[in-house]
This record gives sequence, C-alpha cells and structure tokens, in this order.
Amino acid sequence: MTRRRSRGYTVVELMMALAVFTAGVTGIIAMQRSVVAANRHARNVTVANGIAQAWLDQLAVDSSLWRTSLDQTAWLKTLNDAGTDGVWQLPAPSIATERNFGPTFNLFGAPTAGATDFCVHVRLTWLYPDELRGGRAGSGSIRTDVRVFWARDGGTRVAADCTSNAAATIADVGVDANDSYFFVYQTGAVAQHP
Repeated sequence: MTRRRSRGYTVVELMMALAVFTAGVTGIIAMQRSVVAANRHARNVTVANGIAQAWLDQLAVDSSLWRTSLDQTAWLKTLNDAGTDGVWQLPAPSIATERNFGPTFNLFGAPTAGATDFCVHVRLTWLYPDELRGGRAGSGSIRTDVRVFWARDGGTRVAADCTSNAAATIADVGVDANDSYFFVYQTGAVAQHP
C-alpha cells in the first residue's frame, strides 16, 4: 500500500492569497469612506429642506396676522423698510414664546440661538401690493424665498454669516466664490387676510 503524501500550500501561494485579500480590503475601506461622506451630505440636504419648509410655514403663519398693515407680523413687516423688497436678509429671531424661531439651526434641524450648523436667509418680494402701497384692499401678496446654507468640509466661512444682516455679508455668502457653502432654496407665496 502506497502512502499519499499530503501536500501543503507553498509560500508563493500564501503571498498571492494575501495580496488579493489586501487589495479587496483596501477597496472596501475606500468605498466606505465615500459612502459615509455621501450619507452625511444626503442627511444635510434633508435637514436643510426641512428647515426651508419650516420657514415657509412660519412665514405663512406670519401672514395670518396681516390684516391691514404688516406691522403686526414678525417677519413680513421688514418689507416696510426701504430697500428690502427683493433683497436677501437675515431674519431676526422671534423671541415670542409661542414661536421661538430664528435664522440659526443645529445639526439636527432644531432652531437654536447661536448655532451655526445651518443658517437661513429670507427674501421677500411684493407680488401684488396691499392697499397701503397702492393696491386693492385685502389683496396683497408676497413671494417668499428661503435659502438654507451650511459650510462645506474645509470651506472658509464668511465672517458673521449667521449673525450679520449687513448687505455685504449676505452678498458674500450668496456669491460663494470660494465654494464654502452648500445651499438649498425653496419658494412660496403668502397673501393678505382681509
């Protein structure tokens, strides 16, 4: 009876298997990094869309106070100021206890004073003037644009981007010449309640 010799793996075969395994693991790690970055960006876009929609809803609620004059409203009344029609502005935080809403939001999309994860600018434009501006009584309407922005990884933020209502600061954020921000825009309209 002849004995069969058991044969093992050679060093060359082991090295080849190790090289194939290392290439596969390296590819998986590289792919995982890009998947994590894509998921973070998708989450930020989702949160920013929610913030923009919440602002449009707040402006719609604000319009329910607009009977004869914009003075009773929290944010729409800024159209009473000269030079604000159709201009991006940083909305003032509403300190009323029933609203507790402002231009700054944390990473989870909650309105938080002083947070800089997400910031909001609002642009109000007359579509049809109310009676105080030469229109028909009770028929005023305003276009509401909301832009939510957040800093890119490694981007250089504009100083006071979430706190300054200066036209130059807001313009610098909007130009985004150095690709420092991501933006989400949403548009709506509100009407006067006669």
